[in-house]
Amino acid sequence: MLKSLKSQNKFFLWALLGKSILFVVFAVYMCGGESSSCIHNVFTYSKDFDSYITPSVNLVEKGEYFESSLSGKLYAHKMPGMAVVFAPLYYLFGFENGLVILVVIQLLAEALSVVMLAKIFESLNKSRSGFYVVFIFYALSCYVSVYTHYATSESLCTSLLVAGFYFLLVSNHRFKWWLAGFFLCWSVFFRPLSALSFPFAFYFLICISKN
Repeated sequence: MLKSLKSQNKFFLWALLGKSILFVVFAVYMCGGESSSCIHNVFTYSKDFDSYITPSVNLVEKGEYFESSLSGKLYAHKMPGMAVVFAPLYYLFGFENGLVILVVIQLLAEALSVVMLAKIFESLNKSRSGFYVVFIFYALSCYVSVYTHYATSESLCTSLLVAGFYFLLVSNHRFKWWLAGFFLCWSVFFRPLSALSFPFAFYFLICISKN
């Protein structure tokens, strides 16, 4: 077990290296010429920034989760999954530092999801070589990494989905069913379309129960 844990730590560090390289590339591209749109060359403002972050700020400062608009307060605009992460960061570290730490959390979660996704593929196909193929491709994939600098739903939602299926299909953790349900449900609070993954989760759950 200890050997397996050390092996996974090794792969996590390699995944983190790959994602960090992409992180630096996108940081130079996004923040190189427009420093006013970035914080410490790490966080980048986006069009959806207010919809995801402002409600968390209002929750901490005013005790209400809302976004201001021309028609008044919007209590139901974007899904509130980001508030679970950013509201405590804002309360503890302030606005700018909280956003920078949010980006770091997203980067770490992406690196961890690389290992998890590769393990899922290996578990389903019984192929160690498949593990390495998925690991390398996802570690160097720009599909999610392009969103790491933003406070939007794409990065964390994807990581949560991968974590949910990892605990469902691979993990031997004693609370794996609870953790799988928790991560899959939390992903819906980032993007409602994540609920489309539930039928697949139920299918795998039925197959596991039969075996």
